[in-house]
Amino acid sequence: MTTRSAPARRWAMVAIVCSVATTGLAAGPASIAPAGTPGHVAQFLADLQKVQNAEQAAALLRRANLNDSELAQAAEELRKPSWTAKLDAIKQSARPAPHPPTPAKYRGQTTQKVVADLRTSLERETAGRQATVKQGLQARLSAARSAAGPMRTHSERVVAGAAASNPYAADPAAAASIDSISPDDHVEVGDVVTVNGRRFGSTPGRVVVRTPIEIFNCEVQSWSETRISVSIPRSICPWESMLDVPANFHEEPRSGSGPGYVGNRFVNANRTTEHVWVKLAGGEAGPWREIAVGAEVARLTPTISAVTPAELEPGSELLIEGRNLGDESNPGTSWVKLYAEFSGRLITLRATEWRDSYILARVPEDISGVQAMRGGILKVFNRLGLATVKGGLSFTPEMDVQDIERGPFFAMCEPRNFPLLCLFGETELYPAYDLQLQNGWTVHDPWIEVVESHSQGANYGGYFERTPEIGSTSVQTKVAAWADSYSMVECRAHVIVRGPKGTSFR
Repeated sequence: MTTRSAPARRWAMVAIVCSVATTGLAAGPASIAPAGTPGHVAQFLADLQKVQNAEQAAALLRRANLNDSELAQAAEELRKPSWTAKLDAIKQSARPAPHPPTPAKYRGQTTQKVVADLRTSLERETAGRQATVKQGLQARLSAARSAAGPMRTHSERVVAGAAASNPYAADPAAAASIDSISPDDHVEVGDVVTVNGRRFGSTPGRVVVRTPIEIFNCEVQSWSETRISVSIPRSICPWESMLDVPANFHEEPRSGSGPGYVGNRFVNANRTTEHVWVKLAGGEAGPWREIAVGAEVARLTPTISAVTPAELEPGSELLIEGRNLGDESNPGTSWVKLYAEFSGRLITLRATEWRDSYILARVPEDISGVQAMRGGILKVFNRLGLATVKGGLSFTPEMDVQDIERGPFFAMCEPRNFPLLCLFGETELYPAYDLQLQNGWTVHDPWIEVVESHSQGANYGGYFERTPEIGSTSVQTKVAAWADSYSMVECRAHVIVRGPKGTSFR
């Protein structure tokens, strides 16, 4: 007779006996005398002699419903040698039902430790991957530094307003005047502009652009009383690349609106306010008007030739190679902008080295709540506010793991103080998971935990009806807890999922 522990008595409260088929019972009475009546045990033993196998014996025991006193009487009788052959035949016909093995992984560990160990493993995996990527980046960075040479010192150009009076000394009512210049913004050197006004005369004179330090002659295309067309001299801003641009030329954040203010960003940082001076025929007198003149944007616009690596991660470095990137000795300046964009989501990058031919930048480490993103673009603004983009970026977020636990689930083979006929166990199938993982989360590792068991035969366990597939976003399965001869079990199911840190799997 088996003595039950406290957990066993608790489980025995569950209304589960032996889940067996009751069909096929050999000859026996249509009904068995109620428990506690005279002849009840004798009738049970007589019927037991007629059964053919363990399945029929288990069904008979359940139907007989012997009380504890009657079970003791029957057990005493069944221990007699005359019953040995019959009981051996019954037991030999009993075969435990085949079940998938209960996974042995994580045995003896708490769920908290399992998740903590997996997170540590993810950190090692990320560090190893980034170390490999950094080796390739460092090789390209060394080559880029060598090609760029030492940092250049720019000579600053003094830009100050010129104080002068209108040199035309004749009667003001008869003086020539400039009404407008078209276009009056976004004018680059080499552009043709039209000076509109009055009393320019029919004989061509000269048109110059006067800067605070020099005068540049314009090439006159046409001349009339009211309109003059001239081309702006390229010598005003003879900049072939950003390396030629004086260091004090940079875009400055401003508020408000007006010419040059486009999309909350000034685009004319490379322009200076100059004077277009019309000198009439026969002398050096004539009207002038302010105009913003800039270098040829095409020569100064940045370009990106390569990004290493194109797969960004929190805390990772990337090398941007190209031309006209700015040659900034102070990469923390607000003059320059650098960020990646994924479907409207901006990730601002921090430059640690910024040269005209390359930028070394770092992705912020504290990016969370973002899933993996593809099809991103890199945007670089040099200190003149001129921009370039490069596509093909990907972003891999920092990964996390979570445990989705279900249970507890119970199963038992209830001997009812009569182990001689505890022949069949029970399999209980429990609805457990019906999940569709969201936000980039996938199945990482499903497993069954045996929380508590009581067994003489160590024949118990649990399994998934359909084991969730690693890497899948779908978890639809039931959990089976089972216990065969003389066993009881309590199981919990775990599906560990992996996904972007700071997001939810639902």
